[in-house]
Amino acid sequence: MHRLGAVCLACVALLGAVSAIAQDTYTNYESAHVNPIALTPSGSTLLAVNTPDARLETFSVGNDGSLTHSGSIPVGLEPVTVVVRSETEAWVVNHLSDSISIVDLVSGTTVETLDAGDEPVDAVFAGGKAFVALAGEDAVVVFDLADLTAAPQRVDLFTDDPRALAVSLDGTEVYAVALRSGNETTVISANVIANNESELDSFRLGGLNDIECDGNPPAYPGLPTGITRNPALPTPDGGGLPIVGLIVKYNRATGNWEDENGTSWNNCLPISLPDQDLFRIDVATLAVTSVSHLGTSLFDVSVRPGTGEIYVPHTEARNEVRFEHELGVRGHVVDNRIAIVTPGDGSSTILDLNDHIDRNSDPATNLAEREASVSQPGMMVWRSDGSAAYMTAIGSRKVFRLDGACRADDCVFGADRNAPAVVEAGEGPTGVALNEGDQRLYVLNRFSNSVATVDIQTMTVLSEDSLHDPSSDTIKNGRRLLYDGILSSGHGDASCATCHLFGDMDGLAWDLGDPEGEYQFYTDTMDNVRFIKGTNNGTSRPCDPVEEDDCFDELGFDPEKGPMTTQTFRGMLEPLHWRGDRPTMRDFNKAFVGLLGAEDIGPINGAPAGLTAQQMDLFREFTLGIRFPPNPFRDLDDSIPNQLIFFPDRNFTGNPKVGENLFLTEELDGRLGGLRCTGCHSLPFGTAGGVLGGVEPTEPTSLDTAGLFNGDSDKVPHSDMKVAHLRNMYEKLGPTFGDYVTPPVDSKTGFGFSHDGTIPTMRHFLAGNPFDITFTAQQVRDVSAFMLHFQTGTKPSVGASVTVPAGTPPTGTTAEENVISTLVALGDLADANRHCELIAYGLDEGRVARAHLSGGLWERDRDAAAISLTTLRENADGEITFLCAPLGSGARLGGDRDADGVRDFDDCSEADPTLKAIPGVVDGLAFDAGGALIWNRLDDQAGSATLFDVAGGRLSDLLGSGFANGTCLAGGLADATYVDSRPLPPVGDGDYYLIRGINACGDGNYGAGREALEPAVCP
Repeated sequence: MHRLGAVCLACVALLGAVSAIAQDTYTNYESAHVNPIALTPSGSTLLAVNTPDARLETFSVGNDGSLTHSGSIPVGLEPVTVVVRSETEAWVVNHLSDSISIVDLVSGTTVETLDAGDEPVDAVFAGGKAFVALAGEDAVVVFDLADLTAAPQRVDLFTDDPRALAVSLDGTEVYAVALRSGNETTVISANVIANNESELDSFRLGGLNDIECDGNPPAYPGLPTGITRNPALPTPDGGGLPIVGLIVKYNRATGNWEDENGTSWNNCLPISLPDQDLFRIDVATLAVTSVSHLGTSLFDVSVRPGTGEIYVPHTEARNEVRFEHELGVRGHVVDNRIAIVTPGDGSSTILDLNDHIDRNSDPATNLAEREASVSQPGMMVWRSDGSAAYMTAIGSRKVFRLDGACRADDCVFGADRNAPAVVEAGEGPTGVALNEGDQRLYVLNRFSNSVATVDIQTMTVLSEDSLHDPSSDTIKNGRRLLYDGILSSGHGDASCATCHLFGDMDGLAWDLGDPEGEYQFYTDTMDNVRFIKGTNNGTSRPCDPVEEDDCFDELGFDPEKGPMTTQTFRGMLEPLHWRGDRPTMRDFNKAFVGLLGAEDIGPINGAPAGLTAQQMDLFREFTLGIRFPPNPFRDLDDSIPNQLIFFPDRNFTGNPKVGENLFLTEELDGRLGGLRCTGCHSLPFGTAGGVLGGVEPTEPTSLDTAGLFNGDSDKVPHSDMKVAHLRNMYEKLGPTFGDYVTPPVDSKTGFGFSHDGTIPTMRHFLAGNPFDITFTAQQVRDVSAFMLHFQTGTKPSVGASVTVPAGTPPTGTTAEENVISTLVALGDLADANRHCELIAYGLDEGRVARAHLSGGLWERDRDAAAISLTTLRENADGEITFLCAPLGSGARLGGDRDADGVRDFDDCSEADPTLKAIPGVVDGLAFDAGGALIWNRLDDQAGSATLFDVAGGRLSDLLGSGFANGTCLAGGLADATYVDSRPLPPVGDGDYYLIRGINACGDGNYGAGREALEPAVCP
């Protein structure tokens, strides 16, 4: 006998849980948090930036210190800092948008957007002024809080990449530190060491000093004691060791540039590196003084209450030590430290934060040591009496409690350094806020995008609140592999991010060769090695190193490779490294062992390994997905100027448009056979081919790989090299060489251009071989100007934002209205050639509403007709902000937060793609061939988190009492199927079934007229 069924009804809604979003709705720029969490003055509200979601999250703080999420306020792209001005106003620093969002915490909306400058990272208030640090401009800009319409004043800092700010206890000084402050190291060219020849043309240098030595250079130091060159390696031309550059460090005691043997190289280095680390800005006059020699990479600055001492957590690089070897930097790449500066005389004390480490410990058995270590110390917050501070360590999964009275390495984290006072607050802690009255610490975790509440008396996590995260699972899970020192290093004190700061550069060069290593021949299979060779028509062609021997100089990659500057992870093109000797990112797995000293869990693919193959694949996918920000030199519409531009940091004037024409069309004479610049540096990346996302090794090598060129073509004795991309030339500076007669001018950095950083400027590079060109000195400047304008792959309009009053346009200034007009032209979602995707947000009918531009009209975050720009602005209840988002994210940021296809106003849970609405009608009820009851899911209408209740009874009961005798047969079914295990009904009778959907948005029903079944609620 067959059972009989009846059709049922169901409905759906949305609420809460966080789930994965398609990767292309969020682009990862790996923006670094600086001060991402704060309490309002009363302590009643906690604010935390939600970087991937471009929002400021607000929490109400209960009487017991507990948190209740109270709001989510749209701001600019990639917010990294929030600073509270009052109980009702906060400033959010947007790294990618180059802006400050001034947020009204009462209305929950952005009321003003300040154009801050390139890559703002932090802000503080003092003396009626707002100070904003600009990482991209090496400056602090100062706004008058009484008149924000006035142009800000500018304070230039002689450093690279300012990061964090703090205010002195008396409010008279603002302190600033830089992320890439350097450590008084620099590099000498291999060609200069070998022959005292730079191969630079003085005519094209146009007045710049050469980089040759004053007299004969000293002898290159031999290999350190205990290290010998592998006898199986090919003998370099001329015998002996490969001719490579040399990193030297300034010895302040002797006044000399010295190698590891103490030999002076002063006659080859007429440069000055003042190594300024902490900047003290007078609030009244904006005059600047500095404190030097605190550290290499500085992550935060804070002021101890009571004493006013200035605390600077940082790392000190050991890049002057040669070789990826146990007698070199293996397992000891940097020191994690904190500098304590006396506010009066600027004297300092340096504490080693990892005094407990035994450098001879075995990573296979030293987990306790690694878990006690600090890797990349960051934001600090102080108790009001200065007795203790709480410091994040993004690479250690912990917040460390620091003893404010300690001035020794072994007491900094308590009486027992092997068991420090810590709390494992979550994945990637980057920010801390202290609620001292309730004994609570609030920790923002970057990897999990969550806020943890910590009891500071017991140092335990009480709860964790997740923030909506549109990142892909690859980003969420892969980010840890970049930063986690416990997992990836031998002593828990370093990770890839130690040098590749936040996925970018540290501004240094490292000699990570290994003389005892093995040679990699170009004839090896699956190595992704592809050479290029010039042609007679100004272009290049692929050249097979197996078939042709004139497109390369070496036989392969020598492990004694010499100094190489740290490269960015942004927009990587495989093969990797300056030499192209790593076929894919997977081939860096051995670096966890050889460089960071991690336990070898290999072999994997025949090589040592610190990560599993699955982890390395995840790490590869994560890193290959990091993208460059826009080039700040390009105009908003992605054009470049056709006029002479002066570049003060580089002290030259050039026309970028003229330089672009020379780059694209001018043939280079001499040794490259008439190549144009684009013959090697092809668009769009400025390298010889390459594709984003990586290239799997094949035979023959895919033309999608980035190509290598003959390393001898520039007359410099080094290995063959991968053609360098040009997308971050605008970020690089080099030292200024003197003339050996007058004192050299100060330089911000000791490393410039080319693989080893020995070329001080782009102009020096263009004055060298193989460019036997007829460029004038001015044409060299023009091409250099174009290099500073080279495209990055992200259009300048991405992140651009402006806030204007509501009403019939124009309501903003002329400049603001021009920006809106430009963004409208560039940001229409329906335009296949769009540069960005334009959204808008502001108050509408008492709530913050959002919309995005598509097809010339604005689609709102509700199921309603699209409207014009004028109507959008007229309907707003207050200020309206326009923001151009990265490609793929406009619809999400402009009205569908969880990218589930349901607009936010109509979505019962806008932050959960598995929930959409209260379940509606269940249809498609039937029996399958096996006798199981099946029906259609309600994913599209209600969401995939919808569960199902099944009720029913006998048909005979329907004749007597209707649905009153119906019972629950099954509750909370995740699958749209049910197998009835009850005995079959008697002959002449049958069963009926009713189904409803339920989810966190609400419960559906069994259908009209079936209300009697409602008491039969399934458990």
